[in-house]
Amino acid sequence: MIALLPACASTTGRTTGVVVEVEGTLGDVEAFTVLADGEETTFLPIDGQEYEFPLDHLRDHLRSGEPVIVDWELRDEERYVLAITDG
Repeated sequence: MIALLPACASTTGRTTGVVVEVEGTLGDVEAFTVLADGEETTFLPIDGQEYEFPLDHLRDHLRSGEPVIVDWELRDEERYVLAITDG
């Protein structure tokens, strides 16, 4: 008997692009969207996760157009931020 397994999508990845939206209040970023290769992707921060810079810094990237590099993990069809750096 041969069992066919469905193709598995990547559960982690890296995206480099420009920030086009930041959701949440000043001091509390709930989500942000990055435009990369013509596609917008929304990312969610992980509560308690330490990042290279405070997530409010994403608003500076939104204004300047400077890229960010986001390492992410797919959980329940949402992309959660493992790490983020200036690009």
